[in-house]
Amino acid sequence: MADKLSIINSALRLTGNEPVTENDGSPSWEVASEAFDVNLPLLIARRDWGFASAVVQLAAAASNPSVAYAYAYVRPAACLQLLDLYERSIPVTSYEIVDNLICCDAPNQVSAKIRRLPDDASWAVGFTEVLKLKVMAGIYRGLHEDPAEGQVVDRQAEGFLEEIASLASQEHRGRVMMKSRISARRRWGGQPR
Repeated sequence: MADKLSIINSALRLTGNEPVTENDGSPSWEVASEAFDVNLPLLIARRDWGFASAVVQLAAAASNPSVAYAYAYVRPAACLQLLDLYERSIPVTSYEIVDNLICCDAPNQVSAKIRRLPDDASWAVGFTEVLKLKVMAGIYRGLHEDPAEGQVVDRQAEGFLEEIASLASQEHRGRVMMKSRISARRRWGGQPR
């Protein structure tokens, strides 16, 4: 499995540099580590990677800052992005985030599908390759002081990202384009949430 050090060392070797040991203080480590740390959350936030999503139960907040909704829940600490909100596995379609609290009209058993920074053991192969290309682009810009080559490698990374993103999207089911009020009335006897 790829981890931070193996991705950085692979990128360094591919750009003509010597591999490093973790946090050795060398310019190679500093530049490559920064490129890695900047690009990892950005790449995860850009696509719906299956390995980066999780469904978590939300804890009720001590106070509710919302004037529009009756209940507030604590946003999970690992949450990069809130993808979906559920009450007892039924989608909640109306909510807001105020002061990092998720406010809605769902009274209990609220869970959220979130995008998070996952463990490196679960990264998809294509994702690690795009991340490695992004680190290589950073090495060209910062260590080699060659922004033109960094731009070329960055474009390669973007092209590869588009290609693997289309493959990854084939694993996901289609989304419902409309939320039916009739269906909501059957489920809860009220309006869609």
